Amino acid sequence: MLSKRQYEHSTGRRQKHDVIAYQIRQSFKPGEVTAEEVNRIGYELAMRFTKGKHAFIVATHTDRPHIHNHIIFNSTTLDGSRKFKNFYLSYLAIQKISDRLCVQHGLSIIEPKPYRERTKRTDYPKNLSFRDGICEAIDVILQQKPEDFDTFLRMLEEYGYEVKRGNYSRTKETYAAYKKSGYSKKFLEEHREEITLHKAAYTEYREARKQMQDYLIARKNVEAILGGGAGTGGTAQAAGTTA
Repeated sequence: MLSKRQYEHSTGRRQKHDVIAYQIRQSFKPGEVTAEEVNRIGYELAMRFTKGKHAFIVATHTDRPHIHNHIIFNSTTLDGSRKFKNFYLSYLAIQKISDRLCVQHGLSIIEPKPYRERTKRTDYPKNLSFRDGICEAIDVILQQKPEDFDTFLRMLEEYGYEVKRGNYSRTKETYAAYKKSGYSKKFLEEHREEITLHKAAYTEYREARKQMQDYLIARKNVEAILGGGAGTGGTAQAAGTTA
């Protein structure tokens, strides 16, 4: 609270729904490490990620087979001059640091399987909604870096979901024939409805494809900044706590 008062006093900024703190959860393979070492690794992770500029607490839990850390760090810096901005794909940066620390300490990290070696999941938790299942499938597919939007849709189908491709795919062949005809007026009159639908759907298709490309570019930028492929070591996730 003191650092936040200092921030408000020095900057004159005050947010209605301020983030009080962020949490990182870091888990380890059962039976591989002591609670004391887990706590030290958690401290190193917090220091590297915050660069020592934020106050934090590392709570190490031993009440589960997998020892794990809950790292809570203040959203405001120690000197009250700045606030942490939870940047896009920040969890990848946390995973990378966590993986490096685990390797340095001789501990296991999670190695992702190639897409073709994965098996389709058919057993879901009872409380998992259909929407949650879709989101989980999309997250898995995006980790495989599909090169284009069509590949993404195909992978989603291979994962077990029906994809309703809409007017764009349904009218794609008709529009290709229209183009091949040299944009014949006669062909247009005979297939006006399909061609009109295709033109309208094309804009939506391009926007969806652009969003996919933007995601892949952002992911590659993060990986380049972190010095290679995104690791998935001791699990590390960030979540904000609001006032």
